[in-house]
Amino acid sequence: MKIVIFSDTHGKQDLMKQIIEKEKPFEVMVHAGDMEDQVSGILGYTDYQIRIVAGNCDYGLGYSRELFFDLDRYHVLLTHGNMCGAMHCNAAQNLEPLKKYAQNKGADILIFGHTHVPKIERDGELLCINPGSLSLPRQENHKPSYAVLKIENGKTECEIKYVHRI
Repeated sequence: MKIVIFSDTHGKQDLMKQIIEKEKPFEVMVHAGDMEDQVSGILGYTDYQIRIVAGNCDYGLGYSRELFFDLDRYHVLLTHGNMCGAMHCNAAQNLEPLKKYAQNKGADILIFGHTHVPKIERDGELLCINPGSLSLPRQENHKPSYAVLKIENGKTECEIKYVHRI
């Protein structure tokens, strides 16, 4: 199973659409918030599943703040990273409350954004994935990024991919 993961595109979806075409085929596209658009208006009909949550800049779009879903045998918590349930927590300042929240909810995989900095980290049995940002990257190299998660034979493998601006 192949999953393409985005976050913090902030209304600049052209690069995201190009990456989707490049990465096909895949089964699931995940967006961890701050899309600032309705996904249906951007992508139209898709032959893959879409999972998306609201970020702190997604006003009135009707997305949930968090989603729980399964990928193969793994339980996934998808959230933007500025909230832990109904409680404010900022992944940019301290990831620990978000990781603890995910673990308490029984998640095997935590996917979040908000920091605009790509990160893959394992904390015990919890795989934490932040794909970074395609539009406003904040890490040292300032390269737009996204992540690709592969699940095969009960094992996970995740990679941050960097792209050139268009």
